[in-house]
Amino acid sequence: ARPSLVQSVSPQLRSVTVWPQWPHDDDSRNAKPVGDPRFRWPPNAPEEPVPGEVMRQDEVKALKKKVHRQIWEDMCWSDWSSWERRFWMLKERAIPYDEATYTLLLHGYLLSHRHQSENAYLVLEEMKRAETHPALVKLNERMLNSAFELQELGNRPEASLWRNVLRLCWHCSVRFQKKRRQRLRHELEALEPDDALALEESNVTAWLRGHDRL
Repeated sequence: ARPSLVQSVSPQLRSVTVWPQWPHDDDSRNAKPVGDPRFRWPPNAPEEPVPGEVMRQDEVKALKKKVHRQIWEDMCWSDWSSWERRFWMLKERAIPYDEATYTLLLHGYLLSHRHQSENAYLVLEEMKRAETHPALVKLNERMLNSAFELQELGNRPEASLWRNVLRLCWHCSVRFQKKRRQRLRHELEALEPDDALALEESNVTAWLRGHDRL
């Protein structure tokens, strides 16, 4: 018996997308697109971010620590799109970079296959402008120079091994921050109450800058 007409042409059938009328109107009775009912053409304009509340210092510290861990996980999985978005998220939320953030950014450029490795030197210059402690700057600079020297010799370290170098620099940055907070707390506790209350923003800035130059 001959196959029916439907059977003979069924392998050639394909789905058809029905486009909505221009411009799209949710209240209209025009044909809806086949498939995802949330799909719209033209696409909706991006929503404006809702302004949030001012975060406390402990909340900023906890969020930054969480983001740093997520950045590390993105680097382990080589998810460089997500890695880049983490840094943009910090900037959009006006969370300043610290020593650990710069370290993760610098070594990320060095490991990423989607970014120029030379961008790591731009991060290094930004660390200097931000008055990062010279010891941390020199540590990252020497590691960075060694990586490029090995690359010129055709002996670039594997990413899995270089992540151990990153962990070293990251650990040093976090330890430096803890030691700095301890020194500042001890010095503030040693001040007389009136002297502590008389401190102004310029005095605190100069004090922090002096600690970063120890």
